[in-house]
Amino acid sequence: KYFNQLIEAFLNSNLTNQIVRDENILVQRASILLALTFNIIAALFLYLLSLEIGWGLCGIGTGFNRFAFFITIVSAGYTFKFLILKIIGWLFDLDREMATYIFNIFLINNVLGLILVPIVALMAYNPAIQTHFLANLSLWLIALAFCYRIFRGLRSGLSVSGFSPLYLFLYLCTLEIAPLLVLIRIVNP
Repeated sequence: KYFNQLIEAFLNSNLTNQIVRDENILVQRASILLALTFNIIAALFLYLLSLEIGWGLCGIGTGFNRFAFFITIVSAGYTFKFLILKIIGWLFDLDREMATYIFNIFLINNVLGLILVPIVALMAYNPAIQTHFLANLSLWLIALAFCYRIFRGLRSGLSVSGFSPLYLFLYLCTLEIAPLLVLIRIVNP
């Protein structure tokens, strides 16, 4: 029941707003469990991708240490992002709007994590399918999820009366696009 409600909220912004407004704890708990799944799948995807393209990663081996490194990076990155979003919401007195945006990020990441489960399983266990093809497919899905997150963020940000589009633009540049550019620069030096 809660899983279906989360999937419906992924497609329907009004239902997302209602879940956040009603503070539906059971749905939010299900979202947190799915967020843990996303963190594990994202770290496993990065691990397999790093093996595929041969990242050196400053002497980190190819075993559990590398996976632990990636799960720490993914978890710390999103924890830091949510903390910054909460602080921004408090500073600009947009607590409810930030809660909705954070829940949107959770939703999109949860769905992305579920979509990546079979792809990551195929990358890890099926030698018949080229890992390069699956990695490219995954990267396209991640890019689509990122664009959808930006779209939903813009839509919810522009719906707030009295909120400056300049602040929304600055937020997108500093906390969404800049980290992505830094990550791309790290991957492709």
